[in-house]
Amino acid sequence: MSNKHLHTKMLIISNNVLSPTKNNGKTLLSFIDGVDKNNIRQLYFHGEKPSIEGYSYYQLSDNDVLHGLFSREKRGRIWSNFQASQSNSASVSSSIKIKPSSFSRIARDILWKGHWKSKKLLQWLDEFAPDTVFFVAGDSCFSYNIVDFVVKRFGAKLVTYITDDYIMPRKKELFFDKIKRLRVRNKMLSCISKSDEYFTISSLMQKTYRELTGKSSEIIMNMTPPLYEASVAAESLCADRKVMVYAGSLYYGRDGVVGAIADAIALYNNNKNPEQKPVQINVYSNQAPDENQKKIFERNDCCAFCGSLTFDELKIVLNTADILLFVESFDEQMQEKVKYSLSTKVPEYMSVRKPILAVGPKQVGSMDYLEDVAFCANSKQEIYRVVTDMLSSEKEQLTKIQNALAKYNSNHDIDKQHKMFWDKCYGNKEEVC
Repeated sequence: MSNKHLHTKMLIISNNVLSPTKNNGKTLLSFIDGVDKNNIRQLYFHGEKPSIEGYSYYQLSDNDVLHGLFSREKRGRIWSNFQASQSNSASVSSSIKIKPSSFSRIARDILWKGHWKSKKLLQWLDEFAPDTVFFVAGDSCFSYNIVDFVVKRFGAKLVTYITDDYIMPRKKELFFDKIKRLRVRNKMLSCISKSDEYFTISSLMQKTYRELTGKSSEIIMNMTPPLYEASVAAESLCADRKVMVYAGSLYYGRDGVVGAIADAIALYNNNKNPEQKPVQINVYSNQAPDENQKKIFERNDCCAFCGSLTFDELKIVLNTADILLFVESFDEQMQEKVKYSLSTKVPEYMSVRKPILAVGPKQVGSMDYLEDVAFCANSKQEIYRVVTDMLSSEKEQLTKIQNALAKYNSNHDIDKQHKMFWDKCYGNKEEVC
């Protein structure tokens, strides 16, 4: 074991903080599982407080930059064992909400330009002196500038991870949409060219970005531990109805698709044979629905919003469900946003050994990935037929479950993914643990 690898230190730079439950934060956490926490730090740009102990975080949000325009001391805070710097702890709770738009994103980058550095941040970085910067690339140009600064300051290796597409042309773009996209495109392509290694999240993204950049990436999918709990799944099935669970975000038009499925389920419940159980959809999300979304979910007696879940609660809910529901929007603009992505819910669902109902357009990455392991409805018109076919064939359900588990074991093996990740970052995982 080389001395260099034994003491290798990684700085994660991302928008989202490490999290046990929230998508990008949960994915990041899975990558560093088992590594000495002293060898990992995170610089992040969101207003959310950390919830995982043992790491040192530097939080630098839009509000911090705004409050720090005339005082560098107000530019962010250190979270270490959840003790924030006393001089800035009050600013964590203050919040200025601006509706996201391409114009506001451009204005945000202008606000950050030259206004993010502080003595405290530089001391925190210098104290750690990272050997590797792991950057989760997004649609904020300022984050690329910060990554450039950190990499040059420490001569660090740069590893970039792209989980969503922000740079491919859109069919419908307003003036500021195009300006924002081209700005991000230039930053991202430059970042990829400078990266020692870069990862993409799906085979479609890998292929498209290789053609665009001439540089090949490695696919790294979400490293999800199997969520199957045999004792829970065996004991807790509902006796008088089948429970279909949707556990995920309500963004990107997914709420409307859940509503369309609720319509189909209501029709199924009215038309089913007397010996068949009715179906109930339970919706769980960390995002609280607004009044319009509640009306979408609850306009039928068969659908209800049930709140948010901790990770342990999520495992119980998935294992006690009869059917797991995955959705993507049929709206063309929403499809463009998720076309190259692979939802964290996909491997989670595949590991639970339950039939999966997937509703969404075929050309979207997650739907394409689920095509051979789920009951798929690729248009709203197909939902009722697919639901009926799924519920009438236990043999086909078993086949799909077996296929999903085999694909999960093949593509989401944690040990295999960890080894590839750490080899690409700077050496075998064993050398940094």
